[in-house]
Amino acid sequence: MTALQSTYPCNGVAVLLGVASPQDTLPLHPGLLLTGRTLKGSVYGGYKSAGTTKLVQDYMCKKFTLDHLVSSRLKLDQINEAFDMINKGIGIRSIMIY
Repeated sequence: MTALQSTYPCNGVAVLLGVASPQDTLPLHPGLLLTGRTLKGSVYGGYKSAGTTKLVQDYMCKKFTLDHLVSSRLKLDQINEAFDMINKGIGIRSIMIY
């Protein structure tokens, strides 16, 4: 809520990121929206899944690289190690090889 309150009245925008559980709620005073502020939501950065095929093709054709964003590559039976790495702050993005 603080993010929305800190936006400029009339044209301020706050973006809610992530995934919420079914039990999560968002208390909101309507006056914040009635003064022209905007609250938006974004899952996966707003990427549209319809473009996934082209994205994979471009990656395979080496039009761009993602390798520097990958912390490790682990076999599926090492999944617990991947979570341990995340919890320790060592590995943020691991690729699980099946």
